[in-house]
Amino acid sequence: MVVAAIDFGTHGSGFALCSKADYIKDRNKIFAQTWNSGTRMTDKAPTTVLIDPNGKDSISFGYEAEREYLDMEPEEQRKHYLFRQFKMKLFNNAVSII
Repeated sequence: MVVAAIDFGTHGSGFALCSKADYIKDRNKIFAQTWNSGTRMTDKAPTTVLIDPNGKDSISFGYEAEREYLDMEPEEQRKHYLFRQFKMKLFNNAVSII
């Protein structure tokens, strides 16, 4: 069994996980993903996703998505979809309380 924590933020996202076996041995043994920003390692990556021209498949996420997109020629960029800081767009304005 694995317990995972996901921080899906507007500007940055990250995750951490711990297996039950590791938790029993050492409660502080938690794996937290780190990301290479190009200048330093961080515990969050930009909430950015690069989507294939077919509009269905993700190519990369975070810093990698931003770098890959910037490395493309302009004509190639126009074929792909780059979404940045999109978290709040996933919510509609209606709020229901049960």
